[in-house]
Amino acid sequence: MGIRQIASANQGIAEVLSRLRSGGHYLVQGVSGSQRALLANLVVEQQQRPVLFVTDTLKDAMALLADYQFFSDGPGFVFPAPPTLGAQVDAESHELESQRVHALQQVVAGNPCLVVAPAKALLELLPPPEYLQANITTLSPGDQMPIEELATRLAQMGYQRVERVSGAGQYSQRGDIFDVFPPLGEPARIEFFDVAIESVRSIDLTTQRSRHTLPGLTLGPVHLLSLTPELRQKAIDMLTEREKNLSPVFLPQLVEDRERFGNLQSWPGARYYMEYLFARRSNLLDYFRQGAVMTAEVAVLLEHLELHADELREKHQSLLEAGKLLPGLQPWLTVDEVVHQWTPPTLHLSLLSTTVKNLRLSGISNLSFRQAPNFYGQQQLIVDEIKAWLKRHATVVAVGAGRHLAEALRAQDIPVRIAGIADLRPGNVNFVPGSISAGLELPEQGLVILSLNELTARKRRTKRPGQEGMRAGDIETLTPGEYVVHYTHGIGQYLGIVGREVAGAKRDYLYIKYAGKDRLYLPTDQVHLLQRYLGGNDKPPKLYALGGGDWLRVKARVKESVKKLAFDLLELYAARQAAVGHAFSPDSPWQRELEDSFAYQETSDQLKAIEEVKRDMESPRPMDRLLCGDVGYGKTEVALRAAMKAVLDGKQVAILAPTTILAQQHYNTFRERFAPFPIRVEVLSRLKTPGEQEKIVAATAQGAVDILIGTHRLLQKDIRFPDLGLLVVDEEQRFGVEHKEKIKQMKANVDILTMTATPIPRTLHMALLGIRDLSVINTPPEGRFPVQTYVMEYSDELVVSAVRRELDRDGQVYVIYNRVQGIDALASRLRRLLPGVSIGVIHGQMAETLLERTMLDFYEGNYQVLLSTTIIENGLDIPNVNTVIVYDSDRLGLSQLYQLRGRVGRGRKLAYAYFTYRKDKVLTEKSQKRLSAIKEFTELGAGYKLSLRDMEIRGTGNILGPEQHGHIAAVGFDLYCQLLEQQVAQLTNRPKESKIPSEVNIELPVDAYIPDGYMPEKEKIYVYRRIKEAGTIAVIDDIQDELGDRFGKLPPPLETLLDVGRIRSLALSLGIGSISWSSEQLTGKEKVTLSFRGGKGPSPRVMQDIWLHNKGKIDFRNKNNILTVSLTTTRTIMLEDIEGLLHQLKTSIEKQGNI
Repeated sequence: MGIRQIASANQGIAEVLSRLRSGGHYLVQGVSGSQRALLANLVVEQQQRPVLFVTDTLKDAMALLADYQFFSDGPGFVFPAPPTLGAQVDAESHELESQRVHALQQVVAGNPCLVVAPAKALLELLPPPEYLQANITTLSPGDQMPIEELATRLAQMGYQRVERVSGAGQYSQRGDIFDVFPPLGEPARIEFFDVAIESVRSIDLTTQRSRHTLPGLTLGPVHLLSLTPELRQKAIDMLTEREKNLSPVFLPQLVEDRERFGNLQSWPGARYYMEYLFARRSNLLDYFRQGAVMTAEVAVLLEHLELHADELREKHQSLLEAGKLLPGLQPWLTVDEVVHQWTPPTLHLSLLSTTVKNLRLSGISNLSFRQAPNFYGQQQLIVDEIKAWLKRHATVVAVGAGRHLAEALRAQDIPVRIAGIADLRPGNVNFVPGSISAGLELPEQGLVILSLNELTARKRRTKRPGQEGMRAGDIETLTPGEYVVHYTHGIGQYLGIVGREVAGAKRDYLYIKYAGKDRLYLPTDQVHLLQRYLGGNDKPPKLYALGGGDWLRVKARVKESVKKLAFDLLELYAARQAAVGHAFSPDSPWQRELEDSFAYQETSDQLKAIEEVKRDMESPRPMDRLLCGDVGYGKTEVALRAAMKAVLDGKQVAILAPTTILAQQHYNTFRERFAPFPIRVEVLSRLKTPGEQEKIVAATAQGAVDILIGTHRLLQKDIRFPDLGLLVVDEEQRFGVEHKEKIKQMKANVDILTMTATPIPRTLHMALLGIRDLSVINTPPEGRFPVQTYVMEYSDELVVSAVRRELDRDGQVYVIYNRVQGIDALASRLRRLLPGVSIGVIHGQMAETLLERTMLDFYEGNYQVLLSTTIIENGLDIPNVNTVIVYDSDRLGLSQLYQLRGRVGRGRKLAYAYFTYRKDKVLTEKSQKRLSAIKEFTELGAGYKLSLRDMEIRGTGNILGPEQHGHIAAVGFDLYCQLLEQQVAQLTNRPKESKIPSEVNIELPVDAYIPDGYMPEKEKIYVYRRIKEAGTIAVIDDIQDELGDRFGKLPPPLETLLDVGRIRSLALSLGIGSISWSSEQLTGKEKVTLSFRGGKGPSPRVMQDIWLHNKGKIDFRNKNNILTVSLTTTRTIMLEDIEGLLHQLKTSIEKQGNI
C-alpha cells in the first residue's frame, strides 16, 4: 500500500476532497509543512485537472513543489511573478518567462498537474486563456502545413531564427528540415515532404543528431504575450489615436512604444498595454476555472497581497511622473478585483483557526495531522520512538535516510526494508529514497513519515543534479574576423570560406590574412592544422608573414620556456614521490558521522575529489594536490573531510587563507561542523587581540589546537606546530613572494591540499597529467534558480525598487560602480535615496585593514548594501546577497559581467542582476558593441561561452605562474597546451601521439566540397574537420547519415567529398602518404598513383595477390625506398576503382601479413 492510499482512507481528508465538487471556499485547519503537499497530491489525483497552489512567497512555492514531487509521480510547475521594477526594461533573460509559459501551456491543455505560485502573481494581468490556447501549435506526422507558414507562426510566437539551434526559443530551417526548441521542452526535428510532415524526431543539441521518433510536438509561445500582427496593429492604432490629446511630456514614450509595437514580436513593456489589447481583464485564477485552487495561510496571504498592490501603485506613479508610462495604463488588478474573480473551488489550508475577512467561506474542516517529533540526531531517542510506533503496527517511513541508521535499527532487531512510495509495509521501517522538508504523522491511519530534518542533527537540503559548466566551441565555431593559429605559419586572421577551382577540381579553402599582403588559402582537409587564437587579453595579436623566421623564433622561445616549466614541475613531483610522509588511517566511525552531517548531497565531482584526497592521504608519500572549482562548488567540504582524517590520526592541521574575511568564513564553517566532536578549532587574524593571539599561539605549540585557521599570520616565526600533518592553502596565488617562500618551507613532508577558484581548462588539465595531482570540481552547486538578468537604462527608481525588494526578504545587495573617483559621492546619493539603509563602501585604493573590516561587516550582516568597484569579482560566497546592480555596464567586459553576476544566486532565493547604462549619453562604437554583447548575455550566446574560455586562460597564471602569460599570448592558448603536453610526454617517457597526424595528400580532379546554401558557413568548418579526422569508413557513413538527418538530401559535390573521406581513412590505415591523378599527353591514358610512406608498403605476396586481381591495370615501382602503385582508370569510375583497390589491399594484408 502507498502513502496516497493510506492518507485517502482518512475520513477527514475524504470529506475535504468531496467538498471541492460543490464549489466555494473551504477553510481546512490543522495543516502545515509537507502535509500541504500530500493534500495537493490527493486533490490533483481526485480532480484529474490542473490545480493551482498559492503561497505567500516564491521561496514557499518552491519548497512546496519540492515536497509535492516526493509524494507525486505527476508533473508540477512553478509560475513566478515578474519583479516589480520602477523602470522600463530593454532586455531580460527568459528563464522565468519560459517557466511561466510552460506551466500555463499545461493548464490550458487540461493536463492533471500542480502549479505553484506566489500570491503576488494573482495581481498580474495576463492574456486570456483562449489567446494562449490559440498560440499553441500541435504537429504530428501526416499533418499538412507549408514550411513557410510554420516559420511565420513561430516568429509571431517569439521564436528566434538561427543557423543552428542551441537554446530554447530558437528554430532553424534547412530545405525540408526544420529544427525547433520549445521553452522548457525537448528540441525536435520536423522533416517535411512538400507540405506534409513526414516525421518528428527529438535531437541531441551537442551532436545535432536525431535521437528517437516522437509521436508529435506541441509548441507554445516564448512569451506569454507574443504579439500577433493584429494585436500589434491594434496597439499602434490606439497609440496614434491617443497622440492627438496627450500631454507633450508623454509623447517621446508614446513614439518609442509605437516603434516597438511596429518592429517587435514581443518586448517587456508590452505587458503595460494588456487591458487595451484584450477585451477582458484576466489573471492567473481565470486559467483554473475548470480545476481547483489551494492556498497556505490565506489570511497572511491576503494581507501581504495588499502590500504588493501598494508597491505596484508606487512604481506605477514613479513611471508616470518620469514620463515613462502613458496615463491610463494599469497592468495589474486591485486586491478587491482578485477576490471578485476568485471563482474556482478553493481549499484554504491553515495550521490554526483563523479569520478570513475578504472571502465568503462555505465551510470549515479540521484534519488530524501531527508534525513528526524532532530527534536532533540522537539515535537512542529514534530507536525508542520507532519501537513504540511499531508496537502499534504503524507504517513508518524514513525518507532519504542512510545505511548508518538502517544498521543501527537492525542492531536493535527493528525490521527494516528498502521500499518505494507506493510499496509500504506496516510494522516495518520503510526506507524510501527522496527528500521532504518535514515529516508528518496521521495517527488514525498509523502513518509516520520521518525526514532527515527529524533524524539528523543538521537540516539537510537536497541537491538536484547539476550540469557541467559550458565550454567554448573550438575552431568549428569560427566566424570571419577572428584570429587563428596555424602550426607552421603562425597567427593570422580568418576571413571566411571561399571556393576555388584548381587543376580542374573545385574545392573550398579557408581564406586567412597574414602580415602585409600575405594571404593563405588553406585546403579544408588541412583544417586540423588551425586553432582559434585565445591569448587571455583584449589586445589583437601580432600577425606573422608567411615564410618568415619570426614565427619559428617565437615558437622556439615558447618551447624552451615550456620545457623548463615541465622540467621544474616534474622535478618537484619526483621529489614529492620519493619523500616519506605519514600514511593516514582508513575512515573511522567519527569520519563517517562528520560526513553524514553534510547538509547537501555531494556532487559526483565532489565525491571524486574526496576519494582522490583520501587515497593520497592514506598513501605513505606526502600528498600535494591542487583542487580547482568555482566559489561555492564545495571545495571547503573536501578540505574539511581531509582535516578530520588528519586530526583523528592525532595530527594538527593548518589552513591558510589570503584574507581575514576568508579565514573568518572558514573558521565559522569548521567550528560549526566540528562542534559535536572534541576537536579544537581556532583562528588567527588581525581581528584577534594581541592577548588572544598569544594564548592561541601557546596552545598550538603545546599541541592543544587541532585545527588552526589564519592569514599569513600563520607564517610568522612564533607559530610552531609540534605535529603538523596537513596544510590547506586557499588561493595560494594571492599570497606575496615572501609568503610563498615560507609556505614552501612548511610543506616539507606534510600533506598539502591547495585550493583555487580559478577554472582550469580541460586542455591544460590533460597537459599536466603525470606531473601534477589535480582534482577538478566542474559541477555547479545544487539546482538553484537561474539569476534573472535585466539590461536597462539607469534610474534612481530602479535602484530604490531593487534594493527595497531585496531588503524586504532580509537579503543584501551589491552595487557596482567601477570608478574610485566619484564612488563616495555615489555613496552619499544612495544614502539620500535609501534613508535608514546601512551602506558600506570598498575599493582597491583603500587601506587593506579598512577594506577587510568593511567586507567582514558586510559578511556578518552589519551592512545591507555594499557599494564596490569590481574588486568583488573574486569575492566571497555570501548566500544572503541575491541582488547586484551594475552602473555603466557598457564600460565593462563580458567576462567581468559574468563574474559579477556569479556573486549572487548562491542561496535558495531567486537572484537578480541589473546591468544598467546611461541611455542619453553618446556611446562610443566600442561601448555600443559591449551593450549588444550584454543583451546577448541574457541569452547566454556564443560570446558568453567565449568569455568563459577567456577567463580560464587568464587564470592559468594562477596554476603555472604569471610569467607564462606572455608565452600564452605569443602562440595562443591551445598551441601552448599542445607544446606543454609534448614536453611532459617526453620528460615522463610516456608515448604521446602528435597532434599533427600522418597526412594523406589527395590530389584528384573531382569537385569535392560543401555547396553554399546547404548549411551555414560556421557548420562547414565543423563538417570538414569531422570528415578529415574520421579514422574509419564507419565514421564517414555515420557523418553521411547525420548530414542527411540534419540538412536533408546530400548534393553531389558533398557525396564526392565523403567518398574522398572514405578513401583517406583507408589509405591512412595502410600507410599510404599520397594519392594523385595524371593523364599521359600522347595517349590520353589516365591513371591514379598511390605512394606509400618511406619504408612502408605491403609484402611481395600481397603485391602478387593484388597484381593477379588487376592484370593489365596495375603497376608497382620502388624508388628511393618509396613504393608506388599505379592503377589505370578513368575519371568517371576513378573513385570506385581507388576505393576497390584499397579494400583489396586491406583484405590481402589481413590474410597474408601486415605491412
